[in-house]
Amino acid sequence: MMESVQSSGDNGAVVNFYGELGLDRTWSVEQLRAKLGKLQLHWKRRASLAGKHGEEARERLSVIEAALGTFVDEDAKERYDHLLRHADTVVADDAVNWVARAWTYYFAEDYDAATVAARKARGQGPGDPAAYVVSAWIELAQNEAERAAEYASEAYVLDEDGENAFEVQDVRGAAFHALQQYDREIDAMKKALAHAPSSRKARLYANLGVIYHKRHMNEQAMLSYLNALQENDDKELEDQVVVSACGLMSGAGVGKYALVANVTALGEVKTLHDLIGEYSLSQSSRRRLLAHIDKLIQREEILREIALLDARLAESPRKHEVPEPEFPSSSVFFFCLFFISFLVASYIIPGAPGAPAALPILLFLIALLAIRFLIYARKNHLYHEAERKYQDTMAEYERDKAIADALRAKSRSIMRRNLLDELKGVD
Repeated sequence: MMESVQSSGDNGAVVNFYGELGLDRTWSVEQLRAKLGKLQLHWKRRASLAGKHGEEARERLSVIEAALGTFVDEDAKERYDHLLRHADTVVADDAVNWVARAWTYYFAEDYDAATVAARKARGQGPGDPAAYVVSAWIELAQNEAERAAEYASEAYVLDEDGENAFEVQDVRGAAFHALQQYDREIDAMKKALAHAPSSRKARLYANLGVIYHKRHMNEQAMLSYLNALQENDDKELEDQVVVSACGLMSGAGVGKYALVANVTALGEVKTLHDLIGEYSLSQSSRRRLLAHIDKLIQREEILREIALLDARLAESPRKHEVPEPEFPSSSVFFFCLFFISFLVASYIIPGAPGAPAALPILLFLIALLAIRFLIYARKNHLYHEAERKYQDTMAEYERDKAIADALRAKSRSIMRRNLLDELKGVD
């Protein structure tokens, strides 16, 4: 039931919005309306539930709308506060819907008050699974995973008719996640999906995709992301899922639907194109996914070029082992010395044997010097040829290295721009 007070001047009831919706009397109208707006969003999500919980949420929404209609400005708030002060504000616990009150405090992030309200809810209805569901969420918000799991299990046991199956399995999945029991989380989320209203399936699929992604179950992750996009009508969630799906395709994980940097990666592209075509996605999400795949193809082609270059760059060119020959200066020196001696003996010193006697020796030395120069010339040619080849190889190596570095930068740029586009929601 909704908390109300009786006006002292008449028989009409005045709803205590502060107590009913967990609002602070000292807040300004601006603060009140901001908080009411957030509460409205949360209760709208619960309004999609079937049965009494959906009805309860719709009742909450009507109270929120009434509060928004009351707190229109500071004068209106002052009049309402005056009326409330002159009313009988004593309300019995039995007249309060403590489950709804606990949810309200939880949505308002007032977890201390939410904890108290949840305890009263469990006391008010000890066999009501809903009281334990909200208790579990409150404990999760305070990082009390084990207590949250206990409340979630209690809700599961109490929900014999399955009326609360979606909410029970949803909170069990969250508790298992907090406890890092991911296999049990996946199982709970699958069960939650089987009972989820259509408006809640998109986010469940998105969360399931994240868990599969973390566990490198790429195929299941991609299918979950696509199901989320197919069920989704929320632009914010679409952006999150598209970025996650693109991250999966760009990642370095192994397995189907992960376009990793290897020679087999392009084989997945057609499969991905066909797979995306099988889902009824929004034009925006479809275009963004396909654009990302095109960018991955570009990157893959670049990476193949880099791989070929890296194969050539595996070993840097070795300096040739051909030594630089030394000029035969000693041979030239001794030849010049003998030649001068020959001239001196032949033409300057009287009585010397003369040129005819030394001529054969001179000719022999000339022949030796010629041979020595020929050997030097051959070695010098071989050295310069080896040096030229080495310099050409080094130039080619440096050129390939520069090309590879440029391609790596281009690859990073492609993916960086693509990621930024996805984060910004650019088509």
